[in-house]
Amino acid sequence: MEESVMKNGGKANRRLERRGFPLKLGAAIVCAAVLGSVLAASADNESRPPVARTESGLVIGLTSNGINEFLGIPYAAPPVGALRWRPPEPYGLFPGFLLQATQFGNVAPNRVGLAARIACS
Repeated sequence: MEESVMKNGGKANRRLERRGFPLKLGAAIVCAAVLGSVLAASADNESRPPVARTESGLVIGLTSNGINEFLGIPYAAPPVGALRWRPPEPYGLFPGFLLQATQFGNVAPNRVGLAARIACS
């Protein structure tokens, strides 16, 4: 009994050894392909804008002097209507699940003169 188990075990080991080379070769090919694509992507990084994934969708920024910038990203839903004078609500999804964050958003419509008078009083 032990002898037959030993023979079967030896055959199985030889089959694994024969199959091991193609498996190792396949794994090496996959690793080389992944490494090549990563290197190509990093070399191409200059021509592609930076992209970030958020809860609201994808954000496309810009690179200026080697620094990735994402401008004008809304942090909350606009405080209009029923949201006025309430704590901020989440923004929700970007239209088309995509936001071009390449320029600053609108400036708050506060009048400087009024704000300065309130701050000084």
